[in-house]
Amino acid sequence: MNTFLLTLAYKHVAFAAMLALANEFRESANLPIKQPLTITDVQSGSHVSPPRLMGFEGSLITSNHFFGFNNGYLANFKKLEPNLNSDSAYKARNIQLAGMKSKVDSDGAYQLATNWLTRAGIEVLPLESQSGHRISQRSFLKHSSNGTALNVTSNEIVLLPVFDIEWGSKEVKSSSATYPMPLLVVTVFGPTKEMIEMHITDDSVVGGAKKPIRDVDKLLDISDATFLRYDPNQKSNLVVVYASILQLSNAEKKSETKR
Repeated sequence: MNTFLLTLAYKHVAFAAMLALANEFRESANLPIKQPLTITDVQSGSHVSPPRLMGFEGSLITSNHFFGFNNGYLANFKKLEPNLNSDSAYKARNIQLAGMKSKVDSDGAYQLATNWLTRAGIEVLPLESQSGHRISQRSFLKHSSNGTALNVTSNEIVLLPVFDIEWGSKEVKSSSATYPMPLLVVTVFGPTKEMIEMHITDDSVVGGAKKPIRDVDKLLDISDATFLRYDPNQKSNLVVVYASILQLSNAEKKSETKR
């Protein structure tokens, strides 16, 4: 068995499944994306991993956001900010942020985060009961060389209107050290009350690994030559047959309609 096999048919269905998961998250987290994401929004750098080697794993990069998938679920989200590839760019961005007023305090940021997570189907209470939560407000050290921009003294710590809410903890080992990492973290941008980051580092947060694609081996049996002969309807049918996440979403919509 070729564990590195990655076919056009699988990639087609995987991207459709990732888009479905990203759009569900878009709604639950009230992301400022007006229209549902489609394949036309997917930019260079997005990828799908070989399923026999990595399971359902990949990423979607759009003009403003990154969606990362691991073990069948959305594990990482980040709002992208261009031109932050140097220390001076980060410093300028921090100065800009420091001048903004937050519409929420720490408690308000926590409430927003828990509301988003609940709508996304993530149960926060079990994490709370194990280790509570931690809230930190981001800051930076303002040096005197540009202190006049904010009228602060040398080496003053400046708080930013950005809040990180963390739940749980796990030990992660590297080649040189062992360090703690939160099981779940959500970052709230106070001036717009917007989620700008979310990271899940353990399957237990979502109740274990998921399978948004069914019959993976059958899907991988479709050769690239065969897939390239498919017309648009046949390609759409592939998604209908193999993307279990879309089948689940349709079933839920029908259930809500009956109610």
